[in-house]
Amino acid sequence: MRTPPSDWVLADINSRLARMMRIGTVVELDEAAARVRVTCGAGDGKITTAWLPWITARAGPDRTWWALEPGEQVMVLSPSGEMSQGVVLGSIYRDAHPAPAASKDIQRVDFDGGSYIEHDRKRKKFRLHIEGDMEISVTGHVQWTAGAEGYDFD
Repeated sequence: MRTPPSDWVLADINSRLARMMRIGTVVELDEAAARVRVTCGAGDGKITTAWLPWITARAGPDRTWWALEPGEQVMVLSPSGEMSQGVVLGSIYRDAHPAPAASKDIQRVDFDGGSYIEHDRKRKKFRLHIEGDMEISVTGHVQWTAGAEGYDFD
């Protein structure tokens, strides 16, 4: 006959399960190490994590960089409930920072300062709005086509 787990074991399992996925807010950013610290909970249950990595789209020979920022709400996944081993999964919209669009047909990136990139697949329209200067650097050939007209630049 199997002995049932002790109250301590059950409490430890419940505690680990509760800590596996936590919503929190980024409170510090270490740009050089690509790590953040996240505060989860409130009151007496409030904790701040160790420095944690965040999930990115690519991290091999091709890489992406988009640092999380203090004040951003995120989800932390902690295997076995160990917050020190956690990974930040990504950001969560909230009232202070709502979604920049409200259509499945629109993909949009809003930048602080007013610039944005938007693609509306239903209308077949791409928008690039720039507040400030724009710099383009090309090491090869440039070909530009607008409607039936095409232009080559060397």
